Amino acid sequence: KRALAIGEQEWCRAVEYGFTEAELAEQLANFEQRYRDAANQQDTRRNRQLAEGILSTARRERIFVSPQTTYELFLAQKSRITVEAVSQAFARHYALSDPLIHVSTKQAIPDAQETILKAWRSSAAQPVDPPEDRSGLAFAYGEFGTPSPVVADTTIDDLGVRTIRFGNNVRLNLKFTAHEKGRLRYAIRIGSGQLALPATQMGQAAFLSTVSALGGLGEHGYDELRQILAGRRLTYGFDAGEDKFIVRGSGTMADLPLQMQLSAAYFSDPGLRSEMLTRWQAILPPYLAQLDATPQAVARAQVARIVTDGNPRFGIPSEEELAAVTLAEARRLVADQFAAAPIEISVVGDFDSEAVVAAVGSSFGALPARAEALDDWESERLARFTSDRGERVLTHAGAPDQALAMTFWPTTDDDDAQEEATMQLLATVMRLEMLDRIREELGASYSPGANSGMSHIYRDFGTFSTSAVVAPGEADEVFAVVDAIATEFRAGPIDADLLERARTPLLEKIALSRRENGWWLGAIDEAQLRADRLDRVRSYEDRIRAVTPAMLQDAARRYLDPAEALRIRILHESLVP
Repeated sequence: KRALAIGEQEWCRAVEYGFTEAELAEQLANFEQRYRDAANQQDTRRNRQLAEGILSTARRERIFVSPQTTYELFLAQKSRITVEAVSQAFARHYALSDPLIHVSTKQAIPDAQETILKAWRSSAAQPVDPPEDRSGLAFAYGEFGTPSPVVADTTIDDLGVRTIRFGNNVRLNLKFTAHEKGRLRYAIRIGSGQLALPATQMGQAAFLSTVSALGGLGEHGYDELRQILAGRRLTYGFDAGEDKFIVRGSGTMADLPLQMQLSAAYFSDPGLRSEMLTRWQAILPPYLAQLDATPQAVARAQVARIVTDGNPRFGIPSEEELAAVTLAEARRLVADQFAAAPIEISVVGDFDSEAVVAAVGSSFGALPARAEALDDWESERLARFTSDRGERVLTHAGAPDQALAMTFWPTTDDDDAQEEATMQLLATVMRLEMLDRIREELGASYSPGANSGMSHIYRDFGTFSTSAVVAPGEADEVFAVVDAIATEFRAGPIDADLLERARTPLLEKIALSRRENGWWLGAIDEAQLRADRLDRVRSYEDRIRAVTPAMLQDAARRYLDPAEALRIRILHESLVP
C-alpha cells in the first residue's frame, strides 16, 4: 500500500504542478555528462562495444553514429528542452491510458484485485503538495580540515605503481595507463567489512550493500545529493564486502576530487536515514520471491551455506534476518570501522597524478588518524566444509525441465600461490573434459562448469566444484561422468594435450587482462595493506606455465576423492515429494 501511495502521489504531483527548473536542470546535466564522457573516450572503445553498436543499427533501426556526434546532437537540442515542454509531454503521456499496476509478493493478498485498486484509489483521492524548490543548494562537504602531509612516496618499478602514505595513515596507490582515454577507475577500501560484523548480522551487511547510497549524508538526503551533484559521474554509498567496506567506480579526472569528498563524507558522516529502510522494505518481497525462480538462483541462495555446514557468513541470509535489520543497529555496527580502521585508495587509468594526490589529501587525508594495520579477526576467519556428505536435494519454482547437478570437494586456502594456480588449471581441465564427455556420452549440449575457490579470507578453507544445468532425469549421468573423470585424474597423469588446451587460452586471457584497467585495479587495491600479495601479480603467468600433468594428478589425488564428494541436486518443486 505504501509503495502504491508513493507512486500515485509522485505521478499526480508531476501532472498537476509539472516539473521544476531544478529537476530539469538535474536531468539535463546528467544527460550531458554521459554524452560528453562518451565522446571524450570514443577513441578507446573496445571491439565488442563497437560491434554491439553496429548490430543495434539493425535491431533498433537507428543510424550508428559516433559518441561525439550524439553529444553534438544533444547540445543542439538542449535549449529546446524546457520545463513547459517536458511537463506537457509527461501530462499527455499520463493521459493516454489507465495505469497498469503490478504487485509482486510471496504472501497471498485476500481479494487481491479489489484490495490493490482500493489502495490505489485511496491514494489518488489525496491532495498533493507542489514540488519543493531545491535550487541554489550547495554541497556541505568541501572541507574536511587540515590535510595530513605525505610521509611516504615510493614507486614499485616493475609494476609501474606509485604508493603514497599520508600522515594520518591513509594510503594511496596510483597506476597510470592509456587503456581508456580520459577515464579512470578507483577503489576505496576501509576496514574489514563483514569480518567486523557479528556472524548473526549478515542481514545488516546485505542491507548496507544494497541501499547505503539512499542513506545520504548527515547534511544531505540522497535526492538532495543527486540534485546538487547533477552532471557529475559519481558513485554513492558503499558495499559491505566479505573483508572490506568498499567503493568502486569509474569516472574522469574532472570528477575525481568531488568523488573523494563524497566518499569521505559517506564514511565520516553517513546519514543512514529512514529512506534506506523504506526502500529496503519495498524491494525485499520481490527479491525474496525470485530466490527460487531458477536452479541457479537457488544455488546462489542456499548452496554456500550447505557446503559450510550452516556458516551464517556464507550464502544469503534468511528472510527473518533480512527483515529484521534496523537503522540503529546499522549505525552501531559501522561506527568503529568508519572512525578509525585503515583506508587504502587506488586509482588506475588516465589521470593527473599530483591532482589525485591533492584530492585524496584534502579529503581522506584530512580525516582523523587511522590504524596502521588491519585487525586479524582470527575467530571470524573460521570456516569448515561440512562433514555430512549425504546428497542434498533442493527445489526451484522455475522451468520444470531444468535441474542443476553440483559436486563439491573440500580443498584449502590460497596461501600456496603455486597450488592455487595448479587448482585453477585443474578446474579448467575438468570443465573441458566434462564438456567433451557430456556431449559425447549423453548427446546433450549442456555447458558444464568447474571452479576452484581457494579462500584468501577463511583459514584452511576452499572448495573445488562442478556444475551443469541438465534435464532432471540426466543428473545421475552427470554425477557419474564427474566421478569417472575425477577417478581417472587421480589414477594417472593428465594428458599433456588436454593440459595445453586448458593452459593456452588461460594465458591469452591473462595477457588480455593486463591491458584492462579493471584488472589492474583489482591487482593493486591492497598494494600496501597486503603488499605480500603483489608477488602473485608478478608470477601469475609463470605459475600457470609451471603446472605439469604430474602436478595436476597430485592435486587430484589430494582433493578429488569421489568418496569425499558432496552432491547437490536442484529439481523443480513438482518432482520432489
